[in-house]
Amino acid sequence: MDTTAASSTGSVLDQSAIYAMKKQRESVAQTIGSLVQATTEQLNRNNPSHLGQNIDTTA
Repeated sequence: MDTTAASSTGSVLDQSAIYAMKKQRESVAQTIGSLVQATTEQLNRNNPSHLGQNIDTTA
């Protein structure tokens, strides 16, 4: 195998690995975004004003 073929094969493998990592990063970003949105929606609920006043934090 000559060096040109070896370097182009390595380049293709590197490019495919980079593409896979970018796709994985996009997927993780989308998942984190949806989790943050779900958490924000839960925090915006209207709870009674007395909720959480008598919590023992010295345990």
